[in-house]
Amino acid sequence: MTPSPEAPRMLDMPSLPRPAPPPTPSNLPPQSSLPPKPRQPARSPKSRSPLRSMLRSPIRAWSRPAPPVRPVPAPPPAAPPAAPELSPIPPDPPVATVPPSPPPRSPKPPVERRPPKRLIAVGRSLAWTALWLGALALSGGLSMVAYQRLTDLPPVPDCRALSPLSADAERLFCAREAAQSGYLGDLTSAVDLVRDWPENHPLQRETQVLLQDWSRALLKLAKAEIEQSNLFGAVDIASRIPANSPVYEEAQEAIAAWQYQWQEGEAIYDEAQVALQQQDWDEATAQLRALGQLQNDYWRQQQVDALAQQILLEQEAWRVLQQARQLAAQPNPEQLGDALRLVQTMSPQSYAWRAGEAELNRWSQLLISYGMQQWEQGNLEAAIALVEPVPPDPNLAPEAYDFLQFSYAQRRAEVDIGFWKPTLAHLAGLLEAIATAQQIRPESPFYDQAQTSLVKWQAQVEDGLHLNLSDAIARVGGQTALNLAIAYAGQIEADRPRRLQAQTLVAHWQQEIQRLEDRPILLQAQQLAGENTIPSLQAAITQAQAISQERALRIEAQTAIATWRKRIELIEDQPLLDEAIALAQEGRLSDAIRAAQRIDSDRALYADAQGQIQAWQSSLRNQAIATDQPLLDEAYSLAARQWYSAAIDAASRIGPDRPLYGDAQAAIGQWRIERDALLQQWGAQSAPSSSEPTPSRSQASRASDDETYRDYYSPTRP
Repeated sequence: MTPSPEAPRMLDMPSLPRPAPPPTPSNLPPQSSLPPKPRQPARSPKSRSPLRSMLRSPIRAWSRPAPPVRPVPAPPPAAPPAAPELSPIPPDPPVATVPPSPPPRSPKPPVERRPPKRLIAVGRSLAWTALWLGALALSGGLSMVAYQRLTDLPPVPDCRALSPLSADAERLFCAREAAQSGYLGDLTSAVDLVRDWPENHPLQRETQVLLQDWSRALLKLAKAEIEQSNLFGAVDIASRIPANSPVYEEAQEAIAAWQYQWQEGEAIYDEAQVALQQQDWDEATAQLRALGQLQNDYWRQQQVDALAQQILLEQEAWRVLQQARQLAAQPNPEQLGDALRLVQTMSPQSYAWRAGEAELNRWSQLLISYGMQQWEQGNLEAAIALVEPVPPDPNLAPEAYDFLQFSYAQRRAEVDIGFWKPTLAHLAGLLEAIATAQQIRPESPFYDQAQTSLVKWQAQVEDGLHLNLSDAIARVGGQTALNLAIAYAGQIEADRPRRLQAQTLVAHWQQEIQRLEDRPILLQAQQLAGENTIPSLQAAITQAQAISQERALRIEAQTAIATWRKRIELIEDQPLLDEAIALAQEGRLSDAIRAAQRIDSDRALYADAQGQIQAWQSSLRNQAIATDQPLLDEAYSLAARQWYSAAIDAASRIGPDRPLYGDAQAAIGQWRIERDALLQQWGAQSAPSSSEPTPSRSQASRASDDETYRDYYSPTRP
């Protein structure tokens, strides 16, 4: 077939095989043309495994036939896929057609098969076994739960919900739990609970054990109270132990012992107090020893220590009182004031104070009268100084009491009033002085003077507050705050009582401003000096010298300048000292000494150089001694054999610049004396006796003999 002329011309492409159409009944081959399918041999029912059949079907399926299996219809033939819209292609060559195949056979229904009776019996047996096993497990579980319920303890009662109607067992349980705390209230409540229970009570046995424990705890608390010297508390606690308690007898015995020992201790203590009042120190000491022999710890330890301290206190108080009486015996106001000051050092609780209280009042009245005389003469300051040691006593006469009040106010107002900086202590003293002076009666002779002083003290308080505020402003820091503080303090005029203090503060704050201004200069100088070289140190000195003499940092700057100058001297002189040390290490000590002596006395390293020089000189001295000591020892050895001339010559070899020169010269002088004495002795022995006549010798012959002796002692003979 040829394409039509209207069709578009197609590219020449190779023809591709077309896909075969799906099989249809029309194009299937005939059944006779298909190869025969091999038939499977049919299995007999006996050939199947019983276990496999039982596993495939449940037990209940054995008693009824299986439903017939319906044949599954064949799926409809699939529709051919739609051809894509393409350009016309040339027709394919003709293909042989396949004849249609016959429709498939429908499957045969399955044959109904029933399990054998033996398998049904086995299944029923297994079902009954499983049923009995489940029943046995259920009964065992119930038995275990029942046993657990029987063996478990009953629930703990709620002690916070107890009531008088609660069971005794619950109340006893709660009382036991509360008593474990050991508190007095809990123990008492527990004891009171079982106190009135009859002997035939079901819980009597357990109650007796608990009651004994609680009673012993109460007795322990009572003993602790008696150790704290609380007899009444100890007796009260021990008395709470009931009569039916096993510890009751022990508690009663303890109460009796405590009361007896307490009474005995009080009796001994009272006797010691009587002895102290009578100044019978021996009796007081004896009672102290008796108190230490008691069994109670309170009396044996605490009261013994207290009584011993009291004895020492009373002895000192009586000694002071006797000394004060001796001073007051002289009719002198100054000694009377010393007596009052001495008495006031005594303890007011001592018996000596009570004994001298009347004398103290009498001395006070006498001293007040002396003060009043001075006040009448116009000597107010002398009057106040006289009555200063008098203690304040409201029982004095009104005028005397006002005089004491006024003198006390004067002393409080003058507390450190000249201090350069205001403090709260100054203001407190002034306020107390004002309050004391305001108590003076208007009809008192000291009222006018008190009012005059009040005006002055109030002015001081105002100025003090003003200066305190200025000081608070200055503490903020900074030049602005200091200038503000200076301006505020300068408002105190020249006629005010704290004008001098204000000017002192202003001067101090001005110096602080100068420090703030000059501190950068000094810091820059210190930074320059940090390089530690001679040029940098000289530059630092020049920088620090810019702070003038009247400035606040002048002293600090001069101190830094002196330090830097010494550092320069150290840098300059250190090579000289190092050179001297190097020479000394080489053994050239003399050269080292000369090198170190080049450091002048006004230099920083002079002290170090002198120390090295002394050490080297000592080494040279030791070397010289080591060299000359054998010569001196040799001379001593010769002198020991009476070869004095040889010894003198040996010692003369030690020069005058040597350390042993003085020792050698002293020995030489001694040996010359001994040599001369020996020569004289030998000359006397060689002379003839006075009873035997001897020929006379000439002067020349005697000189010859002396020369012979001297030659014998010459250094050449040994």
